[in-house]
Amino acid sequence: MSDTLVIRLGRDSAAVQYLLVDATGGRLGAVIRGPLSQAAALASNRRVVVIVPAVDVVLAEPELPAKNAARLAQLVPFALEEQLATDIDNMHFAVGKRGANGKAPAAAVLREHMERWLAELGQAGIRADALHAETSLLPPTNGGVTLVLDQNLLYVQPINAAGFVLDTQPLADALHFALPHITALGDVPGETEEQPIPGDLQMFIAQDDFEAQQTALAEFRDTHTGLQTRLLPEGPLPLFATQIAQGTPLNLLCGPFERKSSLSASLQPWRYAAVLFGIAVCLQLIYGGLRLWQTTRAERQVDAQIRELAAQTLPGINVTDTRDVRKQFEERLGALNRSGPRGDLLTGLVALGDALVQAKDTRLEALQYHTQTIDLRVTAPNFDTLDKIQQAAVASGVDTKIQSSTQRDNKVEGRLQLKL
Repeated sequence: MSDTLVIRLGRDSAAVQYLLVDATGGRLGAVIRGPLSQAAALASNRRVVVIVPAVDVVLAEPELPAKNAARLAQLVPFALEEQLATDIDNMHFAVGKRGANGKAPAAAVLREHMERWLAELGQAGIRADALHAETSLLPPTNGGVTLVLDQNLLYVQPINAAGFVLDTQPLADALHFALPHITALGDVPGETEEQPIPGDLQMFIAQDDFEAQQTALAEFRDTHTGLQTRLLPEGPLPLFATQIAQGTPLNLLCGPFERKSSLSASLQPWRYAAVLFGIAVCLQLIYGGLRLWQTTRAERQVDAQIRELAAQTLPGINVTDTRDVRKQFEERLGALNRSGPRGDLLTGLVALGDALVQAKDTRLEALQYHTQTIDLRVTAPNFDTLDKIQQAAVASGVDTKIQSSTQRDNKVEGRLQLKL
């Protein structure tokens, strides 16, 4: 979440401004004015910072003893009690880290204001990550004072002190009232109300206020020649947003209003990746299951073919497990080897083949094998051919006899027996 949605709440719920900025505070678009429900569409997967009206928050830097953070939070209400017109039991307090001057910034705001702001945000579906007062986001001026004029309010950031806000009705009285406070807060000994303010004086002015207060601003500029003015065409929201990224403003969301991190909120940025991962796992399981089913099916088909082939090759074989087929084949071949006829049979067939090659126009009609005996029936062109077959087989070392010979249709059918 490198982008941040900055929302500025007004003094009434209808006056809402919001702006998108990057991690450095650089704006990613124009300032938009509209209801909170409209801003909610930009809050998804972004850090949300809400700026609340300074008139509802008191900022101070009280003198506090060097205590731990928990102890400081207990001391702040009593340190600010004299500056508050309300019972401290009705107030919410926030304490920041000690600065270089050894002071810790503190803020006080009515609990009902905090509850109202958070309720309005919640109704719009927005969950704030931080709440800052406008006066905690005033840009510092090097060695001097910063003034921000906006919506008939004058925001003042003194030298090394907490900022405050004044009503500008009229502006001349507000400036006259602010300057002694600035001098006193700046802690410049010996200076009076008429003396110039030490350091630079920088004023940021919203467009509408500049046009409405030109006369008062001109008079103020005549008495303060070192005044530097900068126009804010879209108001101070972009200026405040820059301070959120570059500074360490005091966050009002602490104590009972601290945002509780939930597991669902922590996992929110990863929900799309988790969904994609779950889909990938499901697809992998489906693919693996399909491959297993295909492999099992193919294995069963191979087993059936093995059983069929074994039954054809070795009649009477009992195949309960295809892994036993090879063993049974080896046992059957071993038994044949031990019985001894295989070598004699091959010898007789070789001799018969050689004899038939020498007898032209001779056809083998039938062949039967018994123990060490081959009976065959052939058809030859004449009786001489039968004699040649007998003599060729005998010459090969096989005892061969003509059992019978019969003349049929100009052919001679003979029966021979080979003794192995």
